[in-house]
Amino acid sequence: MYLWLSIVASIIFILLFFFKKDLRKEMVWAGVLSVPVFLIKPLVSPQFLSEIGRTDLYLKFLTEALIFGFAFGGLAAVSFEVLFHQKLKTVPHPHRVHLNWLVFGPLAFLFLKIIVGLSFAISLASGFIIQVLTLIYLRKDLLWDAITSGIFLGVVYLIFYSLFLTIIPGNNSGLWFAEPSGIMIWRLPVEEAAMIFAFGMLWGPLYEGIKGYQLKLKIKN
Repeated sequence: MYLWLSIVASIIFILLFFFKKDLRKEMVWAGVLSVPVFLIKPLVSPQFLSEIGRTDLYLKFLTEALIFGFAFGGLAAVSFEVLFHQKLKTVPHPHRVHLNWLVFGPLAFLFLKIIVGLSFAISLASGFIIQVLTLIYLRKDLLWDAITSGIFLGVVYLIFYSLFLTIIPGNNSGLWFAEPSGIMIWRLPVEEAAMIFAFGMLWGPLYEGIKGYQLKLKIKN
């Protein structure tokens, strides 16, 4: 599944990278930062190797996840700017989010996963949400960026996933990042949908928060 998702995401990434020169730095920055997120589950979960069955296919999947994570993270970071590209610009913001504020999300993920014993997807989504709330508390002007990015990424992921299952039907449960509870949204576990939504909410405004930018309406002459 991630081969086709990687191809589609990479094509969109390349097109935006080519036509949106002002967003290139943000796309690459966010893409590199998102790669570890998409590699956590396949690297730490023995089920991925057992489900795929062969080491060479497992390495192939890791490569696809790496490409998809990079492209998807880059798209998540600029989705808000792209959707409203005629109205927004970046300007320096006086209150820059210091990196030490970014420890709350990872700590929450580790606590919920290791100590509490929640599923990977729920723990990761919760970590994302806690980090988003921290970011919004410090930078309230990024609220709509977070909401729009989360909804956009969630809808896009659901559409691509549903199209994939329609074109290439089969059982892909072994490659889910979530341990499903049985509640599905368009044949995707609700836990995974929540994780993607929370990922978009965080990655959308993260660059602006760390770099000290804010989005303002362009003033037309």
